[in-house]
Amino acid sequence: EFNKVLRKLRNAKMLFIKNKKISNISIAQIHPELTDKQRAAMKLAIEEGYYKIPRQIDVKDLAKKSGLAFSTFQTHLRKAESKLIPYTFSKI
Repeated sequence: EFNKVLRKLRNAKMLFIKNKKISNISIAQIHPELTDKQRAAMKLAIEEGYYKIPRQIDVKDLAKKSGLAFSTFQTHLRKAESKLIPYTFSKI
């Protein structure tokens, strides 16, 4: 039954199960799945201050740091944002 609930919640998957005595339980928030490239682009943008005000770096410089072409890096970042932002605000 628990596995069915996980699948209903954004196609979550149980990675393993362990028999253990617990004192409480919680389910972590499940977020949209990003590709490795999208996750790497988002991580770099956060680490380099792209989302700070004022921005500490622009997409062109992020692309250079990542070793990717501007359009490729921008696509990875925008796709990650397009998955995460609507998901985040749908919970409000």
